[in-house]
Amino acid sequence: MKSEDIVKAYIVLKAADWETAAKFYSVLLGRDADSVPDYGVAEWRIGSGCELSVCGNAEKPVRFELVVRDVKKIHDRLKAELDFEPEGRTSWQNWDSCFYRDPWGNEILLRLDRE
Repeated sequence: MKSEDIVKAYIVLKAADWETAAKFYSVLLGRDADSVPDYGVAEWRIGSGCELSVCGNAEKPVRFELVVRDVKKIHDRLKAELDFEPEGRTSWQNWDSCFYRDPWGNEILLRLDRE
């Protein structure tokens, strides 16, 4: 994937002790979370195209979400170079998004830029 294909990035981390994790990332980032949409979730906007979320549900897998210009183009490159197939797609005709799991179990979501 080339950097010009990426529009935004969302990083979701899990933490069994959400309150300690939220404090840790507040200190690391030098400020409180930009939003706490639900108990157990804290979100920070980092720069113009990245968002970090810390979730207290330790069962929830780690997810890395990329908002991209062309989902199918990136899928085709992953298939050709790594023989890597998605576990699912939300729209089979429009290529709105693809869901992958990397070899280490992390979720990767490629989502079409709609802005």
